[in-house]
Amino acid sequence: MKPRSSDTFLVKATLLLVSTLTVMAGATIAPSLPAMRQHFSAVPNADYWVRLVLTAPALFIAKACWVYQCFSTASQVALGFCWIELG
Repeated sequence: MKPRSSDTFLVKATLLLVSTLTVMAGATIAPSLPAMRQHFSAVPNADYWVRLVLTAPALFIAKACWVYQCFSTASQVALGFCWIELG
């Protein structure tokens, strides 16, 4: 099996797009935080739980990276990203 080059356009584009996932996920969720805080106001520590929602996408992305390292196949990476989007 010949080694893969990490200097291809596809690799660079993938790294660039993956690196924006955490920022874009936070930017998508942030406007809804006040409404979530109001909706869950009866729940103890609601403010803490609502702010914790911002960390969830980053955790799913970290999990997808772990899946990639363990299995190192394109299908597993695609599965991880689908899991992020659906999770």
